Amino acid sequence: VVAGVGSLLLFAERWSGYQLTREPDGSLRVRHGLLTTRSLSVSHERLRGAQVSEPLLLRAGRGAQTRALSTGLREGGSGAIAPPAPRVEAHRLAAAALQADPAEVTRATLVPHPRAALRRRLTRAVLPAAALVAAAWLVDERTGLASLLLLPAAAGLAVDRYRGLGHALTARHLVTRLGGLRRRTVALQRDGVIGWTFRQSIFQRRAGVITAEAVTAAGRGGYSVLDVAVGDAVAFADATTPDLLEPFLDD
Repeated sequence: VVAGVGSLLLFAERWSGYQLTREPDGSLRVRHGLLTTRSLSVSHERLRGAQVSEPLLLRAGRGAQTRALSTGLREGGSGAIAPPAPRVEAHRLAAAALQADPAEVTRATLVPHPRAALRRRLTRAVLPAAALVAAAWLVDERTGLASLLLLPAAAGLAVDRYRGLGHALTARHLVTRLGGLRRRTVALQRDGVIGWTFRQSIFQRRAGVITAEAVTAAGRGGYSVLDVAVGDAVAFADATTPDLLEPFLDD
């Protein structure tokens, strides 16, 4: 109870008096705070995208938080432009920040990833859980029986992480979603992508998938499309940034 009251007081102090406005020059201005007033200004020229974050507990309450992806900001260039809010409102704010329709940015219809991505997540979740169950049986039979609950929990987490995967390409934005315990949907301006990084581990190679990362000067510096088919990754990157990959492609 004390922890809950403390969190509520911190939230009230941080977000009291919240205001989000668009200045005449097109920049976003965020002001909030009770004891300490905080102000964030994001220039329209520096804005590269928006991110909707859904940590597990917030997602359970159908909530999310919107962040701006901009060059020139501290902490990796990502700043919260709104407090945690209902998921629909968070997506609406992301679209408003980018001056786009929600269906063209963080609410875009996403392309699901191949079943190999699901198998990879099941393997990485269920095998460690099975090892813990086996160890628990060696310790005590009752402990072993109780530990069996880890198996469906691990499988459920793996399926949830797979369902969270997706990507899309709209007229002006690259959209990617990933994460289980902390799901993130990112809409990145296509003209803000300055390069691509392709990574493929030996296990990904065997599964026929690859991770493509769009490199940008804003936010985290790169945003990944996880475990996508190799051909689809190259085609997606080439469509996002025409002519950038052409010198490196062959028939």
